[in-house]
This record gives sequence, structure tokens and C-alpha cells, in this order.
Amino acid sequence: MAEMTTTLTGFAAATIEKKRAAEAVQESSQAAAGTAEYTFDVSHMDLFYNEFQALKDINMKIKKNEITALIGPSGCGKSTFLKTLNRMNDWVEGCRVTGEGHSDRLVIADGNFPVMSMGKNAQIIRMDGHGVPEILDAILKVFPLDTYIEKPVNLMEVMPGDDVQTPIWDVYKKTVEKYDERGKNAIGEIERFKFYEETKTAYAVIATSEKALYANIMLQKGVV
Repeated sequence: MAEMTTTLTGFAAATIEKKRAAEAVQESSQAAAGTAEYTFDVSHMDLFYNEFQALKDINMKIKKNEITALIGPSGCGKSTFLKTLNRMNDWVEGCRVTGEGHSDRLVIADGNFPVMSMGKNAQIIRMDGHGVPEILDAILKVFPLDTYIEKPVNLMEVMPGDDVQTPIWDVYKKTVEKYDERGKNAIGEIERFKFYEETKTAYAVIATSEKALYANIMLQKGVV
């Protein structure tokens, strides 16, 4: 009986090891082919409450439909990390997150946008002398759009009563079509003041010299 138990235990261990090896090969193949699906993809995340750093250099990928457990002592940051993934920390006074992951938002702002006040909690990148279309095209070459929401691209809606034409939006639609099969269907509009509020929770804001009116565009990041 003892010999049989040992044999069965060894067989079970070998089976588990083979399964793990097969999963590792499959994951490597998917990563190489760019087909692995992740619900969350966090890269070098740091979180601060004012000057106190609660999370430091977090890197984690959670695959779609995968069950993941966070285990650790009280106060190590488990709940803080989960709240950050669910964007529950976005409105916490003094909370600041750096690093970029799945669902983070990037705003490319025109020359009239109040970058310093709206983007005070974000990484501000100055690209003076450049327009939004050229920057958008360069970004979308390496920046996948979120596939878990219907409209990962949003424009600032024209205010009622503003007699403004927005031909630059047609340029944006053609650019998005180049890099995302959803094309113009991936683009939505956000009311002006709501756009400002959403910008306050963005990861980064790019300040440009774009002269076109209502040329601001917000992108939500997908999985690389």
C-alpha cells in the first residue's frame, strides 16, 4: 500500500509538472504572438498619499478569467492595490499614482487647454511646436486601445451654442482606423466640463501647440 501511494504521488506530481510546463509554453507562445489576454497589466506602479508612499514598483499581469489571490500581512498594501485597479482611489484627496497600466488614460491637449490646472495630478509632457494629429499617430503605433470598453477614444464635445467646425476630428478618425479595427466606432464624445474632470484622473497630459478648436483627445490604454 505504501509503495502504491508513493507511485500515485509521484504520478500526480509528474502530471502537475507537465501541466505547468504546457501552460508556460502556451503563455510564452501567446506573448510572442501578442495574443495573450489580460484584464490588468500593471507596470512599475507607485502610489502615494501626499508624501507617504503606499505602493512601490508594482508589476503584475492578470489574465482574463484567471483567479488571482493577493496574500500578505495586514498593512502591506493589498486593499490599496485592489482599490487602485478599480479606480476607487481616483477621488481620494492627496492620492497620486505613477506608472502606467491597463485602463490608464492619456490626454493630448490642444493649445487652449488648461493643462497646468487640469493635469496637476498627472505627468505633464510638453510638446510645444507640435500639433495633435502627428502626436496621435506616433502614440497609436505603440499604444494599444482598451478593448474592454466600447469607446476607448474620446473627444471634447462642442458646447451648445458654439458655432465651431471640427474638421480635425475627421483626421483623428482616419488615424484611429489605421491602428484599431473598430475605427470610428471606438470614438466617443465627452461634455466639456466632464472632460476636464476626467483629465484630473489621467495618467499623463501632453501639452501641444495645436491651434484647432475642440482638438483635445483622450485615449484609454489597452494591453500591450
